Amino acid sequence: APKLATTSTGISISNDANFPDNGKAIFGASDDLQIYHNANNSFIQDTGTGSLFIDGSATVTIRETSTNENMAVFTGGGSASLYNNGIKKLETTSTGIDVTGSVTADGLTVEGATTPVIRLESETSFLNVNTAGKIEFYTNDASTNATGVGAEIVADSVSTLASVDLIFKTRNSAVSASTVE
Repeated sequence: APKLATTSTGISISNDANFPDNGKAIFGASDDLQIYHNANNSFIQDTGTGSLFIDGSATVTIRETSTNENMAVFTGGGSASLYNNGIKKLETTSTGIDVTGSVTADGLTVEGATTPVIRLESETSFLNVNTAGKIEFYTNDASTNATGVGAEIVADSVSTLASVDLIFKTRNSAVSASTVE
């Protein structure tokens, strides 16, 4: 069987099409889509009008070639997940997002249809530790060398959920407490 044959609709290749470095597979009347390798990096370039679509019938996965670790997984009609070193770190859900690990952000806005909630949840029972959770106000000002916790709000429980103290601390002031029952 021939490896390259002309057909009524174009050409038919029955094996690989090999391109040298910087050799391009070019599509479109104005070279709108180009796929190539330049000896160092591989490229898919869409320079035409319109958008570049990547369609998958169920799931589209972007993987690291040497380890086959997932980098991103997009599930049709479902979640989109981002990975770091093969470990899922962010996933969209029907109610929002789930993050594994810490979140560093420039700000946080919590909006709700009725009452917005910020929930700090510990994996350790209140009964086993004295601190149920805390909010730290941290500064990292390189211009003044001021770094560290400037203030914090601590939910402190003494072996019972019946009595939880909210302790407000600042770097320069005494501790004050209010009991929440």
